[in-house]
Amino acid sequence: MKSTREAVECLLSRWPQRDGRALAAAKRTCLQALDGKIKTEKARRAFIKAAEEAHLSVRSQ
Repeated sequence: MKSTREAVECLLSRWPQRDGRALAAAKRTCLQALDGKIKTEKARRAFIKAAEEAHLSVRSQ
């Protein structure tokens, strides 16, 4: 993902799982980052945890 907006779109519409603790946290955290309530780095970490929960590989840039 190149942006928080892309991460949210992926989490909401293209994610391979429908539930999961890390997924719920990532959705909430990324939406808060879009609203400017938290830093994007926190959203990035939450997204990575959700990806690990879904057994997806994540490449670091």
